[in-house]
Amino acid sequence: MTLRNHGTLVACPTVGQAFVTIFLLEKAVRAQLQAKACNSKLIQASPEAVDITAQFGTSGTGGAEQAWQAMMRRLERDDTSYQS
Repeated sequence: MTLRNHGTLVACPTVGQAFVTIFLLEKAVRAQLQAKACNSKLIQASPEAVDITAQFGTSGTGGAEQAWQAMMRRLERDDTSYQS
């Protein structure tokens, strides 16, 4: 969900899923804005490609928990100051 003058909002069962979902959403939006800024005709994906891509979003967490755990391991390795 995008809130006017506030930004993006997601609701997920875990903090990890929420973080990864919002990260990927903002990354996709940034890519779309950069593509539109080129002032050239954009090529639309075929309906088949859209369907295949949509299936990834309905197949569980999509690796969000694993990605979150990996980010936490990296943070703990690089800088534990967030814990205090």
